[in-house]
Amino acid sequence: MQLRKQLLDDVFQITGISDIMRGDTEAEETASAQKMKIQSGQSRMKDRKDEMSRVARDVVRMVAELVSEQFEITTLMEVSGVKLPSQHDVDMANQQQQMQYQQVMQNFPQIQQQAQAQGQQPPPPPAPPQPVDLGPTQEDVIGLLRNGVTRRFELDIETDSTVAADEAQEKNDRTMFIQSMSQFVMAWGPIIQQSPEIAPLAGALLKFGVAAFPVARELTDVIDETMDKIFEKAQNPQPPQPDPKTQAQIQIAQTKAQAEQQKAQTEAQTTQFQAQADMAKTRMEAQTAAQQSALEMQHAQQQHQMDTQSQIMDHQVNQAEAGMKMRTMNQQMQIAEQKMEAQLALAAIKPKPNGNAN
Repeated sequence: MQLRKQLLDDVFQITGISDIMRGDTEAEETASAQKMKIQSGQSRMKDRKDEMSRVARDVVRMVAELVSEQFEITTLMEVSGVKLPSQHDVDMANQQQQMQYQQVMQNFPQIQQQAQAQGQQPPPPPAPPQPVDLGPTQEDVIGLLRNGVTRRFELDIETDSTVAADEAQEKNDRTMFIQSMSQFVMAWGPIIQQSPEIAPLAGALLKFGVAAFPVARELTDVIDETMDKIFEKAQNPQPPQPDPKTQAQIQIAQTKAQAEQQKAQTEAQTTQFQAQADMAKTRMEAQTAAQQSALEMQHAQQQHQMDTQSQIMDHQVNQAEAGMKMRTMNQQMQIAEQKMEAQLALAAIKPKPNGNAN
């Protein structure tokens, strides 16, 4: 049993598997001792974990490469839930904006004439519209994904190669970093405001302090951008503030110019609306006249049809009357013929006047 125990201890020492990682610990051990065992076992397994992370990263890179080259942009948007405008949408937005600008420029001479007629200063011509920026388009995204050269520079897939961190330790590190940053800003902020030339020293000290906190690596770029802005502001100090009275006069002049410009725009819109109303009225009158002409033509056609039908009916009635008269005359002639035949037959039957019988 002693040899077996010694053999297990040697294996555990060589492999670096601590008691707590095997689920075996002693009640008398402190929390610090258990923490040391966890860190020791995790550091021994670092190479294996890094190799597995590398394999997972390479697999994800190959999957991403296949997806970017074989999948359509519509499928990628459906899967990711990201809505991107197409180049056609951008072109249509630019065309619509250009059409609106052309309409404004067509009405601009009238606005200037009206302003001159009213004794006002003509407004300046509107600036040409800037191209519409709807962000990256579908063609831009699919072009970047399918370009094997730029894709390797713009996009990168990495894994967390650090040892599994202790959550409590990381929380403490983050809290300490925030406190240190807050104290640094509160201490150096007023100094930089009074003496902008000290800003480079403050930036160097800030970067020196941040380098000691691994948890602050994500904020390195933001800190660099902020310090660059502070340096630029320190090198280019703001000009002295103008006299409040002069500034008030400038504001009054600007407000007056804006009011006049707004008035001119309102008048231009009113003129445009009046022109649109006149066009709508003319169009409605033309439609009404066309409808009236169509109704009159339809009424004339109906009247002509009614007259024609009336003439046809009169002709039919006359024909019917003539036919009846003809039939009546034929019947009368037949009756006269029958009557004459009857009289001849009666005359043949009567005796002769001399009274001799043969």
